[in-house]
Amino acid sequence: MDWPITGFTCFKCLQFINGPFKFLSKHLRLVHFVKTSAANRSNYTCAQNGCSETFYSGGSFYNHLHVCEKTSRTKPAVVMTVAQPALPNFDVNPPSPPVDVIGNDLFDENCENEAAEFDLTKSFACIMLKLRADFNVSHEAIDFISSEFQKSFLDFIVDSTTILDKVQETILALKNLNTQKKRSLYFKKHLGFKSPSEIPVGQPQQVTRLNGPSGLVTRFETPTFQYISLRTTLSALFSIQQFRDLYFSETESEDGFVRSHRDSLHFKKHPLFSRVTNALRIMLFFDDAEFTNPLGSKTKKHDQGIFNFIIANMPPSFNSQLSSIFPLAVCNGSLLRETGFDFVLNEIMNDIHALESNSGMLLDVDGFPGFRIRGTIVCLCGDTKGIHEVGGFMSPSADKFCRLCLIRRSQIPEVSDTQSVDFRNRVNYEEGVANANDLGKADSTTGIARPCKLNESRYFHITENLSFDSMHDF
Repeated sequence: MDWPITGFTCFKCLQFINGPFKFLSKHLRLVHFVKTSAANRSNYTCAQNGCSETFYSGGSFYNHLHVCEKTSRTKPAVVMTVAQPALPNFDVNPPSPPVDVIGNDLFDENCENEAAEFDLTKSFACIMLKLRADFNVSHEAIDFISSEFQKSFLDFIVDSTTILDKVQETILALKNLNTQKKRSLYFKKHLGFKSPSEIPVGQPQQVTRLNGPSGLVTRFETPTFQYISLRTTLSALFSIQQFRDLYFSETESEDGFVRSHRDSLHFKKHPLFSRVTNALRIMLFFDDAEFTNPLGSKTKKHDQGIFNFIIANMPPSFNSQLSSIFPLAVCNGSLLRETGFDFVLNEIMNDIHALESNSGMLLDVDGFPGFRIRGTIVCLCGDTKGIHEVGGFMSPSADKFCRLCLIRRSQIPEVSDTQSVDFRNRVNYEEGVANANDLGKADSTTGIARPCKLNESRYFHITENLSFDSMHDF
């Protein structure tokens, strides 16, 4: 039962929550995805009028709020927010000697350290991680393997002290990794694993779920999507020596042949790449993916919209590997169709703005404090439908269907070269956006439905994105 206290301050957003503790608990659960049950182990901070005491269980946090002398009894007139400190302005781009041979296991450094003392638990953890990453083995299958190994070794125990000690050590190592939660904690602590952030979208919605024998259950749920920030991925990559060697050893072709983006006219005329030769070049990719039986009648309900990226600074032989495609965001396809792409692109553009700033993005790179990198988007790849949706264009079946020029569908038989059409550019694109806003719907005279968030970039614009899916276009 709650004490008769009239309000608390949320330690996440500093918003005043008027009412008993259960109102604060509901706010933390629905808005910030923080559980306040007594059994939950997490960090909780008292934010009541200057109190900053920290607790590691929901029960301790609950008890403290009701005895804290600083607990709010009335709603404060002003809620203060804390500004983020400015980051120092300096770049660290240490050149490294070129590397001739590209390994296939660039990202196995954490699992292969010959100088370190052998760790049996870590060895099993690496095996389980490879089962997940390389062979897509389910967590249930890994749980079964771990349990069966434990049983097998238990049956193998004999009176020999040496064998007994080794077997007991093996059993303990497997026991420490026999559930998904234990493995995830170990991967994060010892193998550098970075889990995605679950970001809420909009307000909690009332949904009805089938709950086994008890029938239908109605509850409030907040739609979410998974996001892995650029800063997190880049920090992990630049902490690997072999990646840094490859990144900073990139050179242009000496015989005039275009072997990579660095040899292209786009690179040489680009306002950032032409000045900062080691600037990060990101190639974004978007597509829908089906994770259910493609013959089913309800598969669209479960499709996912996925944003990935590769780094164009790396050699083509490196980028041809599947492990060189890095995930950025995963969200439900129905959520994208209902609300648009802005909630995902807002997160992406926050990272891009930091990357494009004059001081660059500050990374957490082992051994290089203050490491910063500058860069921007090179291009956005995807099928025709996906690029039109992200870029704010009307459907490819519209009259003005092309995102490169303003040709009408009826003109196709009459036009045989590019000199007879007007190309899209930043000016006529913004005019089309303004017309669509005035009409309150897509503008069929320009083929533009809405603005594209990627155009907020300092260097990239959707009308200058010359990456096309030729198979879809044909």
